[in-house]
Amino acid sequence: MEKRDVVLKLLGFFILAFGIFAMAYGVYRDKPDWIFWFCYIGMVLIGIGILKKDGILIASQLNIITVYLVFWDVDFLYRLFTKESLWGITDYFFNNLIIQSRIISLEHFFLLPLAFYALYRIKINSKEKKVHWKLSLIQLILIYFIVKFLASETYNVNCVFNSCVSFIPTNEFHILTWFAINLGSVLITAFVINKVKWFDA
Repeated sequence: MEKRDVVLKLLGFFILAFGIFAMAYGVYRDKPDWIFWFCYIGMVLIGIGILKKDGILIASQLNIITVYLVFWDVDFLYRLFTKESLWGITDYFFNNLIIQSRIISLEHFFLLPLAFYALYRIKINSKEKKVHWKLSLIQLILIYFIVKFLASETYNVNCVFNSCVSFIPTNEFHILTWFAINLGSVLITAFVINKVKWFDA
């Protein structure tokens, strides 16, 4: 086995294990709704995708989580350096948060670079470019309705019930806003992935 394959397998096991740990911790805290967070699902599926060398699966998750994580990271860094809230996304991190939750939140920093590195190594071919974004949209629809009807509004998983940022109001059109934002995020990320030659098989 080549060194590169060993690195990918270790990376896949790490991301998969971290995702399972995050989900299990939510269940342990009697908050099973948390297992439906896009990032948690994304970690598990990206880990599986790396282990199977499945570029479609990796790309489909990146389409969903990339914009979310970029906004989270920007909000976090702004709060860290200015001591002021920007969009309010990461305010919870700076409150009384237990150590386990802080550790899980670290995935917001490492998931994107590691997943994009894995996609760079594994690649996607021209046919797969037409598939991964469609899988993302199917997953978005499924997760929305699962959360809407099975999860509690208290935790507002994936911002399904209310807006998670201060500059987007929650109103009677929230479902349309939610789908428009997520559709745009998926299509923008998929477009970038499909155009960057580094990811071509």
